[in-house]
Amino acid sequence: MTLAPAYSSLSYLQKLDVDTLKIDKSFVDTLEYRAADAAHY
Repeated sequence: MTLAPAYSSLSYLQKLDVDTLKIDKSFVDTLEYRAADAAHY
């Protein structure tokens, strides 16, 4: 599993001059399930 693409995307977000970032609930929900799956490895 590689995290480089995700990390580079998050680094890009740090450069934006924003106070709030809205993330769709359907995306966040999939992260929760993936985190639970990753805990088994």
